[in-house]
Amino acid sequence: MGVVYRFFSNREGLLNVLVAEELNELDRRLIAVDYRLDGPDWEQRAEAGIDVMVDFADDPTLAYRTLMYTSTLTGEIAETNRDHDLRMAEYLLSGLSETVLASMAPNPLAVVHMYLGILDKGMELAFYRPGYRDEKIIRQMKVASHAYIAQYLN
Repeated sequence: MGVVYRFFSNREGLLNVLVAEELNELDRRLIAVDYRLDGPDWEQRAEAGIDVMVDFADDPTLAYRTLMYTSTLTGEIAETNRDHDLRMAEYLLSGLSETVLASMAPNPLAVVHMYLGILDKGMELAFYRPGYRDEKIIRQMKVASHAYIAQYLN
């Protein structure tokens, strides 16, 4: 184990790299289903993206669920997750029309962050216990996130 710490200053640094790599895997999965909020078919693409997020959080081959939804969450890992949320919000904003962006004024980034926050909290509630997946929370998360963002996109 001492060899690993030549590359990482501590356990948190190692776990943080693992979370960052797994978030990159999430991004690849989201890109594969064309997760975006623009265009007339935004609802179908948003639903597909949320399904990818749910499956990702429930993937037993990944450490993400354990690290994000249990007491192992550290400041560095939380910061990595926040940075990922910011990049995701900027990505989702990048395809929106000027009309939609104007409907989100004065702060479109905050609007999309709130949408992602609904998803984040829903995932936390649905998966906070190891081996547990709460389908009722997942359904409510989908309803709440759709209702929130639809007021700007429809």
